[in-house]
Amino acid sequence: MTEIPETEPRVTQRAPGDILKHARQGKNLSIAAIATQLNLDLRTVEALENGDLSKLPAPIFVRGYLRGYARLVDVREDDVLAAYQALAPQEPAPRAVSMAHRPMRPAFLIPSIPWRGLLSGVVLIGLVLLAMEIGPQILDRLTSGDTTESAPATGLALPVPTGEAVTDELPQSMPATDNLSLALPEPTPSAVDDLQSPAIEEIEPTTPSDIDFGVPSAADTEVVAVAPVLPPDQVQLDINFISDSWVEIRAADRSKLVFGLLRKGEQRSVTGQAPISVLFGNASAVTLKVNGEMFDYAQFTNGNIARFTVPVQP
Repeated sequence: MTEIPETEPRVTQRAPGDILKHARQGKNLSIAAIATQLNLDLRTVEALENGDLSKLPAPIFVRGYLRGYARLVDVREDDVLAAYQALAPQEPAPRAVSMAHRPMRPAFLIPSIPWRGLLSGVVLIGLVLLAMEIGPQILDRLTSGDTTESAPATGLALPVPTGEAVTDELPQSMPATDNLSLALPEPTPSAVDDLQSPAIEEIEPTTPSDIDFGVPSAADTEVVAVAPVLPPDQVQLDINFISDSWVEIRAADRSKLVFGLLRKGEQRSVTGQAPISVLFGNASAVTLKVNGEMFDYAQFTNGNIARFTVPVQP
């Protein structure tokens, strides 16, 4: 029978740290690489190789470190653990604990609540409250039953007055008769005449001869606006603003006729002594009339700013 050679060294007489260190050096691995792979501190890996048990944690953790180290360097885990067991201090054997059943005592006692009696009490209280709420209404209906049955459904029953009662309530000055008649005053003869012959104002009809077809009526006359007559040295300016524009208008004596920013839709009409200097900041948004006639100032506009005098000076 052919024996299969073992690929991993089997050494049990050496210390676990020596076994792992020899395997690490054979794979050309540094202590830092082993510490990184095992996620351990560098001093812990050095203590494992040197067998310094004072710098290692409890044996249960050390055995886990040795298993991981052995897997990294391809060494039998059992050999490493057996070598460590020979060096590690003996752990005290676990003490047997008696498993005898002991009744557990609750930390506090929950008092038993008579739920059935409590529920019955809640229902009884609810019935009492309901009776206190509805009882007076039922009692009122029972006590007023006779009056409700005798009363008609349409409303309250009013007593019907008898003939005797009406006769007694009449004043003594008025005789009690079966048929009451209202005495009206008799009309006088003058009033009868007024009713029979009402006053009618006679209107004389208009004949065609009275109508003058040659004279036009006031409604047909067209009203023509006449521009006011101004002195020779006075000029009237009518300004209409299609959009916002800055305006500066001065008379010959440099007095301000219009000055400022005027808004869209505004209109101004000014009169001043000629020559009048005019400045429009947004010239395309302003229309101008001089003495009632449209004035074209396009030739005086430069970059949408118009500057000229009225009348235009040569």
